[in-house]
Amino acid sequence: MLAANLILMLSTRRILFGGGVMARNSLFAALRAQTKERLKGYLTVSPFDGDLTDVIMPPGLGKRAGPLGALALAMDKSVISNTIENTDHPSITNFNALDAS
Repeated sequence: MLAANLILMLSTRRILFGGGVMARNSLFAALRAQTKERLKGYLTVSPFDGDLTDVIMPPGLGKRAGPLGALALAMDKSVISNTIENTDHPSITNFNALDAS
């Protein structure tokens, strides 16, 4: 249901499912089939008119996707600065002192 809803509501072209449970490749075939059934032929354009292998897939970085994504986010100084400046939470107000540049 989640995959079908994401496709219909957000017009997403790709949905990545990862994590321990999704490490079983057999789940992708079942997930694609169930999503295709729930879409009931509503979308007749590519890539939704096929077997959804180009839409529902595992992350390209495999098990490293989460840690590397978190690292990339942490390294993006603009994201960190923007988050801190727009947060009134007292536990991070002194975090600005760590920004030396």
